[in-house]
Amino acid sequence: MPKVFLVVPFAPEFEEVRQIIKKAASKASNKAGVEFQVMRAFEAAAGRLGNVIDAVYDAINDADFLIVDLSLTRPNTFYELGFADALQKPVVLIADDMGILPFDVRHRRILIYDRGTSDNSLIPRLAESLIEVHKSPESFSARFDSRSQEKQRPTAFVSYSHADKVCLRRLQIHLKPLERDGLVDVWADTRIKAGEDWKVRIAAALDEAAIAVLLISADFLASDFIINDELPPLLAAAEQKGTVILPLILKPCRFEREEHLYRFQAINPPSEPLLKLNEIDQEELYVRVAERVELEIQSRTAT
Repeated sequence: MPKVFLVVPFAPEFEEVRQIIKKAASKASNKAGVEFQVMRAFEAAAGRLGNVIDAVYDAINDADFLIVDLSLTRPNTFYELGFADALQKPVVLIADDMGILPFDVRHRRILIYDRGTSDNSLIPRLAESLIEVHKSPESFSARFDSRSQEKQRPTAFVSYSHADKVCLRRLQIHLKPLERDGLVDVWADTRIKAGEDWKVRIAAALDEAAIAVLLISADFLASDFIINDELPPLLAAAEQKGTVILPLILKPCRFEREEHLYRFQAINPPSEPLLKLNEIDQEELYVRVAERVELEIQSRTAT
């Protein structure tokens, strides 16, 4: 009977996540023919005297592996994850947003899900991970993930003007399935949290980008920061590292007269900007962007 220690925030909004994990464990148990026993911190401490933390230590030490939800990036979560890593315990990581995660864990295998939208797609994916970690626990250890950093998911950087945030949000929705499946890390400056050095964060994301989606409009071309700070490293990376540049024309603008951009094949012709189209045709363009991103990821994986 594999013992699974569960690290999930105690916040009420995570009750649905806890229920999904239980369903995934039940599904895995039926499929693998073994019962996965899931235990949480308060259950480990039940009936024990003394320090609750000691009970948590003992439970982690006794567990065959852990499921850790990194969604809120709370200190106690990373403390318990660090303790498990020190013991070389296999860990299945889940999170509701790849963008909030610190660099220390971003390279690791993480199941991304949509919290608050009854994302039942997590159940079969988590069930498969439970079966896999039971069969091959070493592949879920921190050391294994560290050795596999070169295989981490590629970053798709979205460069846009804040005047076009509506289009950014729609694009992010179309790219979400790729991110959820662990194929790509979609990055936009909406990930930057209060108090962070936004220039440093953007520079780091630009350096990691394997794909750049440019949401082109007059506002985009008028932005001094985009033209002077974002585009030069992206264009240099296209020449030196093969970074793929995917322009999507949102509104009528002088894209065709910008030689440094026009040399990249746009998703749509400048004569047919996205916002000139009806809603269904707009959705088809977003789908086309997602397909191009997925094809690029597949080509990189193949090599």
